[in-house]
Formats: sequence, C-alpha cells, structure tokens
Amino acid sequence: MSAVAESRRHKSRKGKTRAGRGNLSRVGTTVFVALLIAIVSSGVLLVESAQHTRHLYHQLGELQREQDDLLETHSRLSLERSTISSLGTIESVAMEALDMHFPREIRRIDP
Repeated sequence: MSAVAESRRHKSRKGKTRAGRGNLSRVGTTVFVALLIAIVSSGVLLVESAQHTRHLYHQLGELQREQDDLLETHSRLSLERSTISSLGTIESVAMEALDMHFPREIRRIDP
C-alpha cells in the first residue's frame, strides 16, 4: 500500500469514529439530562414527603393532647356520677329538694 492510500484509509476511519462519537455524545447527553431530571424530581419528592411527615406528627401531638383532656374529663365525670348515685346522696336530695319522706306505715294492697 502506498502512503497516500494509507492516509486516506486512516482519515476515513477517523470520520466514521467521530460520527460515531457524535451519536454517542448525544446519547450520553440525553442520558445525563434524564438522570439529572430524575435526581432533581426525587429530591423534590423527598422534601415534600418530609414536610408531610412533619405535618402528620404535629397533628398526632394535637390529637394526643385532646385525648388526654378527654380522658381527664371522663375520669372527673365518672367520679361525680358515682358520688351523686350513692344512696345517701339520693336520700338527701329526695328529702330536701323533692320533699319526699319514708312512709310511717307500710300497707299491702291486694287486687
């Protein structure tokens, strides 16, 4: 082979390689952009998820405080109900507020 033919052959290989590299470069750029978009969107979703978790944790704290208040009220009302329903309290309310008295004489009535 002559030097000129060898040079032409070498140049034609370079042209093909460069054209191949151009396509590879475009594919690489496209992949890079796609990965960059995926990473950024993943980061945004992570931030939104963390904010939602903080919001839910705050709501949980509020609901637990409300539950504690309701349990305290329930305990107080249960104690008050047991106090009011005692026999001594019922008798004193019947005698004082309703002016009720025990009968002096108990009679049986037959039908």
